[in-house]
Amino acid sequence: PYIVMEYLEGKTLHEQIYGSSGGMPVADAVDIMVQVLAAVADAHAVGIVHRDLKPANIFLQRRSNGRETVKILDFGVAKIMPKADDPGQMTSTGMMMGTPLYMSPEQARGARDVDGRTDLYAASAVFYRALTGFLPHHGLNLHELLFKIVLEDPISIVVRAPDVDPDFAAIVMKGLARDPDHRFLSAREFMEAI
Repeated sequence: PYIVMEYLEGKTLHEQIYGSSGGMPVADAVDIMVQVLAAVADAHAVGIVHRDLKPANIFLQRRSNGRETVKILDFGVAKIMPKADDPGQMTSTGMMMGTPLYMSPEQARGARDVDGRTDLYAASAVFYRALTGFLPHHGLNLHELLFKIVLEDPISIVVRAPDVDPDFAAIVMKGLARDPDHRFLSAREFMEAI
């Protein structure tokens, strides 16, 4: 047995944004993140929550025309949302899944009922990093980082990157709301707001 997979040439978003100081141009960040949100919307439409969106899992595939196509990698900790008639759960309460730097507050708390809005938070955290050059939260250790994710709002994008339009920054910041009910309802709604 074997698996045939597409060969990708290019680099990860991690390589692109961590190889430079400061944020990337807004237009480039928007192009990449709209593609990310489109892919997330497709995954959510079939009941899959990625739970580990981060720059290292966003691959920028180089095309012959010079454009980059986004591919989302590593669905290793993805959650398959149960159907209405399936009571089963894949993870138990208290189990932390994902990369802490881009983790939603509900993931940081080990909540069992994470849904697609956790991916919207992570996408917003990636967007924040791409626009500002900073992570939304920083801690000296894992416990301090998780504490900040759960209890503190990130510094506003316009403070970190004054050249970013305040209305646009507010869209990204909405995706970083600590309460999932205050985020966008779906990746499509997030895309439309952008």
